[in-house]
Amino acid sequence: MIYVDGINEYHPKDAHTRRWGNKWSHMWTDGDLEELHAMAEKLGLKRDYFQNHIFLPHYDLIPKKRELAIKKGATPVSLKSWIRKKRSCEEPS
Repeated sequence: MIYVDGINEYHPKDAHTRRWGNKWSHMWTDGDLEELHAMAEKLGLKRDYFQNHIFLPHYDLIPKKRELAIKKGATPVSLKSWIRKKRSCEEPS
C-alpha cells in the first residue's frame, strides 16, 4: 500500500527547498519498494528523487503531486499515526 501524509511547511535552506518551494508531503509504502517506485513513475517523478532513509524510504511530493497520488490510489494518513501503528504492531506481546 502507498501512503501520503499531509502537506507540511519546511524552512531548510538547501537546494531542494529552493527548487520545489517549502511545502511538501512524503510518499512511502509498507510493502515492496518497487511498488513505491511504480507509483512515483505514474506521478512523473524521477528515480533520483527517491530518498532511501533507513527508517522511511520515501519521495517528497509537492501539493499537486500529492493530489495526483491520492487520485491514483495512495492513502492519506498522518505520518505520526502510521509510525505509532507500525511500532505497536512490531512490539512483542
